[in-house]
Amino acid sequence: MVAYTVPCKGIVAYSQHDWKWENLLTREPKEDEFLVEMVATGVCHTDISGYGGIYPRVLGHEGASRDYMLLIHLASEYGI
Repeated sequence: MVAYTVPCKGIVAYSQHDWKWENLLTREPKEDEFLVEMVATGVCHTDISGYGGIYPRVLGHEGASRDYMLLIHLASEYGI
């Protein structure tokens, strides 16, 4: 079982018109993955009307981010 221990925030849609800014947890990235810090994201029509009415879900899939965990690993590896 995967441990979800990394705190984050997100807009969670519970229905088409019921959205909440929530504290969430995600997991540590695996060896071939990296964690990004989203600094901005947009909510578009596919977030609202797509996905076949599956709720709850986290909105926003187009964003601007900083590579976070990758930088930590690189800094550690290269002494930055």
